Amino acid sequence: MSAGAAAGDELAAALSADLATRLRASPGSQRIDDGWVVRCEQLAPVHHLNAIVLGTTAPLDPGSYDADAIEGLARRWQSDRAERCVVIDDEPAAERLVGDLATRGWERVRTLFMALRVDPAAIGSDARGRMLTEDQLRRLQAECFAEQGFGPHAASRLPALLADAQARMRATTPSLRFGAAPPGGEPASMCTLFLDDDVGGRRVATVEAVATLREHRERGLARAAVCAAIRAAGEWRADLIVVPADADDWPQLLYASLGFAPIGRRCQFVRFAARRGSTATAV
Repeated sequence: MSAGAAAGDELAAALSADLATRLRASPGSQRIDDGWVVRCEQLAPVHHLNAIVLGTTAPLDPGSYDADAIEGLARRWQSDRAERCVVIDDEPAAERLVGDLATRGWERVRTLFMALRVDPAAIGSDARGRMLTEDQLRRLQAECFAEQGFGPHAASRLPALLADAQARMRATTPSLRFGAAPPGGEPASMCTLFLDDDVGGRRVATVEAVATLREHRERGLARAAVCAAIRAAGEWRADLIVVPADADDWPQLLYASLGFAPIGRRCQFVRFAARRGSTATAV
């Protein structure tokens, strides 16, 4: 098998694991042609659990998915949402749509999926990295979300809702919680390791929700937390260890330094309420 084909298989497994995690946490989801409508009524403003996801397991027909088709799906399935979100896992299809959707007010966010290319047992240990309790992670996650700032149209309750969404995913998909603390201090960096033991017959471990409190950044805490998660994934006997990263931001450089390599991208398109002339404040 060529390197390109192998990476394609890994990307398909990573995307499928991600979708499965969303669906377990979103009981209102519904299967549609070429994808899913992911819905979690209790957390409607959270895009990750309220999105149309297309092209995860097979390429989309270019003749069937233009900007009109995407907007038609959003109107049909998300008319009751303050904002609309469509995830396209078929990267070539997403790239074809970027220009037309941008002219209609949709914003694109790209996620780079990376796979570990080294033996997880060889990942160095840092005494600052440790497992966290659910309460510790929940508190830290809420603090990190509160620090981020989500723009003038974001609801004030958004950080709490995002923390609720992460907790819901941890409760519905097997997972482990990791963090790192400065000597003698409280945990200031964190990540979650999601474990799916059957993604097309593969054991897939996904390192997600990596974050560090602002005043503790650039001290190696995120690296310590992620290294602890990687070693745990190896002990779990993962066939594939992946991490999703913002395709246009620096954390991917951290993951590359740990032995992760790019395997592909996903595109998320969001039509914010303000772009549709609404005063709604959900994100």
